[in-house]
Amino acid sequence: MQIKSIRAKLLVIAAAMLAAVSQPLHARQADPARTDSVRLRIIRVTPVIATASRIPLSLARLGIAATLLSAADLAARRPPTAADALRDVTGLFMDESAGAGGPTIVRIRGGEEVFTQILMDGVQLNQNGGYFDFQGVTLSNIDRVEVVRGPQSALFGSSAMSGAIQFMTRAGAAGPARFEIDGEGGGATDHGANYRAQASVTGGSPQLRYSAAAGTAFDRGFYALAHDTKTMNASVRLDGAAGDRVTFTGVGRFIGMESMLPVRDAGSTRAPLDPNAMNQRERMIGSMRARINGTGALTNEIAVTGYREFFVYDDKFDNVAAAGSRPFFIFDANFVLRSTLQRGGGEYTGRWSASAGASPVALAWGASLQRETLTDRSVYEGNRNVVNFERGAGALFAEASMLAAARLNILAGARIERFGAVTSDLTPRLSVNFAALPGRLSIRAAAGTAYKAPNLQEQYADNPFIAGNPDLKPETSKSIEAGFDLRAMQDRAAFAATVFRQDYEDLIRAVALEGTDRQINRNLGSSRASGVEWELRVIARPDMTIGTDGTALKTEVLDNAGVSNDAYPVGEELPFRPDITASAFVEHGGPRIKGMLRLRYIGEQTVLTERFSGARVALDPYFVAGANVTYAVSSSLDLHVRADNLFDKRYETAFDRTGAPGRMTLGLTWRSR
Repeated sequence: MQIKSIRAKLLVIAAAMLAAVSQPLHARQADPARTDSVRLRIIRVTPVIATASRIPLSLARLGIAATLLSAADLAARRPPTAADALRDVTGLFMDESAGAGGPTIVRIRGGEEVFTQILMDGVQLNQNGGYFDFQGVTLSNIDRVEVVRGPQSALFGSSAMSGAIQFMTRAGAAGPARFEIDGEGGGATDHGANYRAQASVTGGSPQLRYSAAAGTAFDRGFYALAHDTKTMNASVRLDGAAGDRVTFTGVGRFIGMESMLPVRDAGSTRAPLDPNAMNQRERMIGSMRARINGTGALTNEIAVTGYREFFVYDDKFDNVAAAGSRPFFIFDANFVLRSTLQRGGGEYTGRWSASAGASPVALAWGASLQRETLTDRSVYEGNRNVVNFERGAGALFAEASMLAAARLNILAGARIERFGAVTSDLTPRLSVNFAALPGRLSIRAAAGTAYKAPNLQEQYADNPFIAGNPDLKPETSKSIEAGFDLRAMQDRAAFAATVFRQDYEDLIRAVALEGTDRQINRNLGSSRASGVEWELRVIARPDMTIGTDGTALKTEVLDNAGVSNDAYPVGEELPFRPDITASAFVEHGGPRIKGMLRLRYIGEQTVLTERFSGARVALDPYFVAGANVTYAVSSSLDLHVRADNLFDKRYETAFDRTGAPGRMTLGLTWRSR
């Protein structure tokens, strides 16, 4: 859908929302109850962040930097995809190095993309080796998103080096079935036709509650060559009780996506237009958790999880290498890869809590087992090849929390884990939170180690190009951070800041295997990331909140053994990491009209001319503005409009990769009474 006058329309929408925000307070008659539940919730309520600890602790008692995107937050922002929901989260950078709308990865605090563990309802979604692509992942039936920054291997094991992100499916509410239909569609100044639709239901009895949803989405893309991303998803969650002592939760989800690749325009200087490449990904996720309340303060939880990912990459020879002289290698052949990853596991967690005077103590302990298999089937110019990999893992973990003198909370934990033939790793973590001024100022600090196990190909591949190395050690890191949380103006303002540093060691690099024409992976190289994060929220008046989030980041190559000195010179910053990422917003929450204006800033960054190699170049910083407005037509019908890149700003997400242009989307949500 081409919308030629989109910029003018978007500006009119933004002006209308600003006018609504600026109306005198007495002219609106805001609902006080709604204000308390939506606005003051941001500052006063201290929710439990399940992704930060195995012991239920409120955010106010954690010594670890974490961010919660609640259902109300997601409703206010209306992000069309999971990647969009995370763009403004402190410490995160969504990397679209292949072009806007294409494969998208996340970096937390400057770490590699494989150093972030992605979970959905407690099930790890990372591919073998830690990689995760957000392309085509929507927020269908998602109730909340939790982001925990810093090393989390003590909690989740491998891949949680820089942090963890967890998506949680909505729980059903007891009562008659309640239905909801949500749909939207739009276009952009350059191509960009898109639509999204979802139907969901929730209900049940106190003994068995349910929620279920199914949806589909389409995005044509912004480039002359369409990438035509199509997604389908379905999910179901059951929560129930078997007697007075046993409760259970079961979740199942399917996420399917297919898209043409690559996403770029003709005339790009460093990558050819390749109209015959595509990828397809199907993810199936399942978990069943049973909680058994024992005698006294003892509880037990048993979880069984399963994950299956089917991936296809299909490219056809189209002579793209002949289109001009290019001083770098271009892969152009008939090639198909079909990869199937399956991961199953079980986990036991015990919890015990007690209160001795003013010093409550809580303990958690447990064990987990996991088995993953990977089958790669490839066809290269008619030659077929099948490779099978298999690896098991086992872990023991423990955690303790103690509130000393009602002002100092100490959280300590450790995990020991072994992946296949990889040596066992012990990853401890310690955090403290001190209420310097109870209810107003808390000071926190944390330190920990983390690791990422080598992937199966790095350990066991054996082909004409690369040799496996079963003696590889995990990549490791050490991290420290300190920060504070401040509340002021009678809890109408909240400010948090964190200083962090993380050193990465034993990084795995591919180097020449002596005496052969092949390569082998070895533990070489090291790097460092440090910086400052901040979050500010102010309730300017009962129906309006303003705020800002951001990160100032510095990275450094400490040892570049195994990589190009030109691309990764010692002492210089790592590529694809902006020096500053920041956002600011103003949110209006009236009884009928709700809306948000937001401004995102991406600072200067060094990138490579190719995705993983090439010359180092600097990208200019840029601002992108957006807005969304929701109008409650009735108690059962909402209309909304969302504008992305409000002023149609032209910018680059990577070298010779333009970002998304101005875009407008219209939609509606209907709920049964």
